[in-house]
Amino acid sequence: MGVEKDLGLAMQWFRKAADQGSAQAQNNLGNMYLRGIGVEQDYQRAADWFRRAALQGNHRAQFRLGMQYLLGRGVEENPVEASAWLALASSADDNIGALARDTFDDINSSFTSHQLEEASERKQELLEMLVDKSDNASH
Repeated sequence: MGVEKDLGLAMQWFRKAADQGSAQAQNNLGNMYLRGIGVEQDYQRAADWFRRAALQGNHRAQFRLGMQYLLGRGVEENPVEASAWLALASSADDNIGALARDTFDDINSSFTSHQLEEASERKQELLEMLVDKSDNASH
């Protein structure tokens, strides 16, 4: 038995929740666009939804956005930007955090000292954006 999947309905509810600021729903929409589940595959839209969720501290979205920057899917390929997002995701204490740490280490092992510095500065900028968002939400 069970409930029949209605991807169109799921998309509507995720969209409604995402528009109201749900990071989980935003991440889910990103996944749907990334994989073409219930919608036409669209890497750029996936990146947009992942970015919204990532800026709210969603580690899964941070990881997926980092991977999109690493692979150049829906965004311009940018290993430094990828490294910064993966660094944020690596703080998660789960399998996504572990995968982010491994990927982060792999990327950074090929970086020049200048790229390492750029990635560190970008990570700090992103952290400040996360703090600003949480500060604004509490006022």
